[in-house]
Amino acid sequence: RLFFFEKVKAFWSVPSPKEFFAIMGVLLHPLGMTMVIPLVCYYPQLRAFHLIACALLFAAAICFTSGSYKMTLDVHTKSGFYRFKAIVFVQTVTIAYTRGYVWFTQMYVALSTFHQEGRTCFLIGGAIAGTLMSTFNILMILDAAGASATWLPKGFPQEQALKNELEEDFILRAAPSPSKGTVMASRRLFGLASARKVRVTVKMVVAANKFKSMLKKST
Repeated sequence: RLFFFEKVKAFWSVPSPKEFFAIMGVLLHPLGMTMVIPLVCYYPQLRAFHLIACALLFAAAICFTSGSYKMTLDVHTKSGFYRFKAIVFVQTVTIAYTRGYVWFTQMYVALSTFHQEGRTCFLIGGAIAGTLMSTFNILMILDAAGASATWLPKGFPQEQALKNELEEDFILRAAPSPSKGTVMASRRLFGLASARKVRVTVKMVVAANKFKSMLKKST
């Protein structure tokens, strides 16, 4: 299940699954690795560049902060459950605005500027990196919208089955990269993880959490 790990062991100390490499290494990071330095050198005054950089960093900060806090909540209590819903709403609005509205409008402005000024290299590079990043942003928006559609209309679950469903969703949406939000929707769309493996992993984590709770109560 490891991908390219033997080739990058010298500077990447932790093995990474190939699906994580595909999403983070192929879709997300090429934009920053290939376009930021050239834009700083040749287009430091480009407003679209400023807005995109600030918007994506702002989204990362909000997702990191709220996501880290969300992992400390006890979603079996009413206060924890409604704080969980509030965080889902904040993350959805933030991602929709920054990775949706700001990204797509300003990417169009930037590519139009390169085309008007005859900067073919910038146009081609920006189109390739922008397409990859756009795919990643769409997946993040779908994931956030899915979380909102699932949990915002619901009240506090009274039945144990609903509480277990909430706990499983909570674990599934734990961020693999804390500054980027989640990639649950992207894994489903790309078929990168079977539903059976995800369910087994979730059940193991839930069981471990319940065992820890029992130990705490007995001490």
